[in-house]
Amino acid sequence: MRGFGRGMAIVRLASGAALGLALAGCNMVVSDQPWFERNAASPVIKSGIWGAADKEDCTFDSSAPLSEWPECSEPAIIDAQGNFNSRDKTSGDWRSITAVVGGGDPMILQFALPQEMVSQAPGAPSYLYFALRPLARDADGRITDMRIWSVMCGPLAEGAEQSGDPKAMVTKQPFAGLTLKDGNCQAKDIPALTGAAARSEALQDKTGHGHWIRDARPEEMPAG
Repeated sequence: MRGFGRGMAIVRLASGAALGLALAGCNMVVSDQPWFERNAASPVIKSGIWGAADKEDCTFDSSAPLSEWPECSEPAIIDAQGNFNSRDKTSGDWRSITAVVGGGDPMILQFALPQEMVSQAPGAPSYLYFALRPLARDADGRITDMRIWSVMCGPLAEGAEQSGDPKAMVTKQPFAGLTLKDGNCQAKDIPALTGAAARSEALQDKTGHGHWIRDARPEEMPAG
């Protein structure tokens, strides 16, 4: 697992798919305590409906109710608090992932793993990290287009992904300032985290690309 490619940046983060991989131990930077807290200076992702930006073969009327959008649109809602929300395809229930954006180059996207996931895995980390690079902003400076990739612990050995050995899926060469732990790793400080984020971009097969589509209507917002 090299990273999260096209179409995964928004909806699968919001659904918790990426977070589940972190619990399994997948060479990702995690932490037990948050490195970032939301404040007035935090970068802001524009709230509303977001989708994968590289879906040229998926055409639809974005002005139609969200419930009528095709599955290929992969929509997710980012709410006014910056949290990522998506609807479960089977149950129809909404899942919300708490997110905080930290400044830097690249920016850091911090996700809090849902308590129901953490409680099923004793000793699991509480936070997971992605890198974020803004590609466009609105007149108020809010991010409207972005690339996202997972912050990795370091490169895998050649052939690791084909070996079938879970131990091979963890780097033997962690980036500076990272300490391996239970198949993932932790950063000693924010500069180490940011450095790993920058170096991780080259490890991705493809980076996720998400863009703001439109405001969410009141009836489209997740309940609660």
